[in-house]
Amino acid sequence: MKKHRTLLQQHTYLLFGLAVGTVICWKFFASDHTSAAGTHTKPAPLPKPHFADLNKEDQTNVRADLLASLGISKEQNIEARAAAIKALPDDLSAAELDMLLRFLIEYRASTVAEGAHAFFFHELCNKLHHFSKIRPTYAAALYQVAGDDKHDPITRDYAIQHLRRVWEKSPGDLPLRQSLQASFWQLAAGEPATAASAMLSLHNLGIETSPNADYSQAAVPTADFQPFLDTILRQAPTATSIPQRLTAVRIAGDRRIASAVDLLVTIVENNAEHTLVRTSAINALRKLGMKEQLATLAAHHSTEPRLSTAFAYASR
Repeated sequence: MKKHRTLLQQHTYLLFGLAVGTVICWKFFASDHTSAAGTHTKPAPLPKPHFADLNKEDQTNVRADLLASLGISKEQNIEARAAAIKALPDDLSAAELDMLLRFLIEYRASTVAEGAHAFFFHELCNKLHHFSKIRPTYAAALYQVAGDDKHDPITRDYAIQHLRRVWEKSPGDLPLRQSLQASFWQLAAGEPATAASAMLSLHNLGIETSPNADYSQAAVPTADFQPFLDTILRQAPTATSIPQRLTAVRIAGDRRIASAVDLLVTIVENNAEHTLVRTSAINALRKLGMKEQLATLAAHHSTEPRLSTAFAYASR
């Protein structure tokens, strides 16, 4: 009997030890898993630009032709200033690059026409692409311009286009690329003035654009676009939403999103929809191979000459 009790106690201690060990292991692996999961946070958009800790008023170490290109040292027309920017060498100092980056986010002077300012902004951006060491700050400055409605629409559109170029020039910088994509999504979900351009940039990231582009290899998966496009296309059309709806329809066609077919048909049938959006929807249905739907739609809208060309092209 005593021997039996001793064996029972030993088995009890062994089972208790196994239970404690299991709990400890579970807590360890659960903690480790939680820690690992916590590192996979959703990428954030680009932050506000952080410029070099330099005195922006100090121009002693800045070459004269750079000051002239920015209209600081002398008055020149915008073409001469743009030519001076293009002629700047690729050995600009930190102080000089800091001055260019700060100028990039400045608002247009009242004495400069909107088109002239956008032209100069574009040339300045072309020059700044040459300097990989400032790329994160440069991208942050572009994002600030793109999202600021105090800047002119043309300039903001240029900023988005150059953000895409930064993405293209950063194949080895995954964190920057992820922040750029998060920034594009933020702009695409924002005001109509920039939404369409941001959507188009997201759509074409990593793609050599052509009529036969393969979007299965795009950096942004089609699955990410589907709910976003669905929301846009289900909304009632307005004058300000035309660019967004045009772009959403184009993306649905380019990416062959079959779930969008019914929405595209509704757009074609809606007389309140802008003609450009309706004809774009016809073209998207053509890309999706919806021949029967197109034939039916063409018969129902045979008296609408504004759509006839689109239907004729789609039925070829």
